[in-house]
Amino acid sequence: MIRLSRLISDGMVIHKDKKAKVWGWAAPGAKVEAKINKEGEKTALSRGSSSVKQDGSFEIFLDPPNMGEGYELTVTESADGNVTDEKSIGNVAVGLTYIMCGQSNAGFPMCRVRDTYPEEWDDPNDDKIRTFKVVEHYAFEGPEEDVLTGEWRTVSPDSIDNWCAVGYFAAKKVSKTVGCPVGIIDATQGGSPIEAWMSREWLKDYPDRIETADQYRDSKLVDSIEHANATEGTAWREELYKNDTGVTEHWETHTLAMRADRDQWKPVDLPAFLWNTDIGHTIGSVWLKREFYIGDKEGYDSFLSENGLDDTDVAFSDDTGLLDTDSHIWLGTMTDADITYVNGTEVGRIEYSYPPRRYTVHAGLLKAGLNEVTVRLSIEHGWGRITPHKMLAIFEGETVRYIDDTDDEHVKWHDGSEHPFIDLSGRWYYKIGATAEEIPGFHFFCWDPTALYNGVLSPCLNYPIGAFMWYQGESNTDNSKTQYYDLTVRQVEGIRAQTGDDSLPYILAKLPRYDLNKYEGGGNFDLTQDDGTEASITQGDDEYAYLKTEGWACIQETQDMLGALPNIFVVDSAGLGEGFDLHPQDKKPMGESYADMILMARM
Repeated sequence: MIRLSRLISDGMVIHKDKKAKVWGWAAPGAKVEAKINKEGEKTALSRGSSSVKQDGSFEIFLDPPNMGEGYELTVTESADGNVTDEKSIGNVAVGLTYIMCGQSNAGFPMCRVRDTYPEEWDDPNDDKIRTFKVVEHYAFEGPEEDVLTGEWRTVSPDSIDNWCAVGYFAAKKVSKTVGCPVGIIDATQGGSPIEAWMSREWLKDYPDRIETADQYRDSKLVDSIEHANATEGTAWREELYKNDTGVTEHWETHTLAMRADRDQWKPVDLPAFLWNTDIGHTIGSVWLKREFYIGDKEGYDSFLSENGLDDTDVAFSDDTGLLDTDSHIWLGTMTDADITYVNGTEVGRIEYSYPPRRYTVHAGLLKAGLNEVTVRLSIEHGWGRITPHKMLAIFEGETVRYIDDTDDEHVKWHDGSEHPFIDLSGRWYYKIGATAEEIPGFHFFCWDPTALYNGVLSPCLNYPIGAFMWYQGESNTDNSKTQYYDLTVRQVEGIRAQTGDDSLPYILAKLPRYDLNKYEGGGNFDLTQDDGTEASITQGDDEYAYLKTEGWACIQETQDMLGALPNIFVVDSAGLGEGFDLHPQDKKPMGESYADMILMARM
């Protein structure tokens, strides 16, 4: 029986400038033949054969036919002149194929940029650009023989949300420019340092990394840590929820402005870094409330007067159009987890800090008169925030998100006219629901040395590609210039050796600007200095933030240096990024800059 690599499957894109590699497994000693023809036609446009090795593996190299779509690949196994199995791969395209690799900004999905580029969903159908997403998988015993997940997918209403945004925009521009199919193999993992994407051989001069990788060859140790991962954080959250007075008393249903215990809620101006407010470094649950009034100005003024309030306590909108239609509530990013309510009804929740809180408020949930937004925010490490410069608002209509020159977030409406909009920034009120010790740590095995090279990247490198696209560095800001430079050079040389292409273009993105490091502090920060020594920083928030900021600049400078090496191309990120978001949404110019580098390097 033939078992082909998952990458050799329906919808695959063969790189036009290299021999197509067909590999898989079959009966030892059998003969395997492969041919490519146009679908519905019998004439073979390319043909090759191979004998199956004793370990059951085979590989065949075929000359690619002309650029285009609608090809079929047929692979046949035979023994003693008799066909024993046959596999047919349909909808094969010939064009340009690349690997997109790196951490979260490399794999940042299109669904997270829909508010910035809504036009991409107007007609999300394009058979010429295709992606193969490999889901995270770590391995320490050695490289997997094949990827364990993935399938080739075109752009469609069902798939566009899950495309990696940088890869999507790069593929779209290259395809349009060259007029051919483009395939992107998406091998990305959030938070991953470069060492996770390197082999033992590439890391041989880094014994500390090898030692880390080797300890996780112990399956019992891995199982015990995985058990702790699966249980300890969950138990912490459940205990916090159980102890939360706001949960037991249903603070989400309390109307603050009209309650006698209003003075138990303390004011806080949001958005803000909560550690710079009276909330401080609270670990536990903090309940936040913002009230707003929808109706006529006379009624609003009367309400404020009757309840001893002023216009800083309760926001106002005279546009009752919000009452009869679905609207949006945006609250930016938060640290760490939220449950958000409008008038006592949950409208959304997210369990970690990075995604923006953008929820739908369904028609009928808002009402004439007083309304209230309540957020139950769980803070796991004492560094809670409602991220500054993010827009806090309820509004109606189809919008496009944008950032101004001061990093403030805004929206503008598709139709060019103004729509109902309630600004929720300003005076909120808070109350502590429960406090706790810091949440137990979580070990990400995918971040350990060799983990993703073995589990994801190595089998992908069997697939002939035209360039390697790399977007990473955020998780290596503790490396010196010398060390990150050396690690990258080793990775480049290793990838080129494994692909058999000593001039394979390596296209990296220089990290864009990012300012949150200037404000975040706490904890330890181990910095590798240029002389190879380690400096462990525990002097306090200012020193920590300073070194994190310096580390970011260090990676940027190193990436510039790497651009001087042969066939390493640096995507210039000048003007890109968002000062207050680790995951900037300007992925279109970044992706199109990758496309420019691809076209400059070689197609």
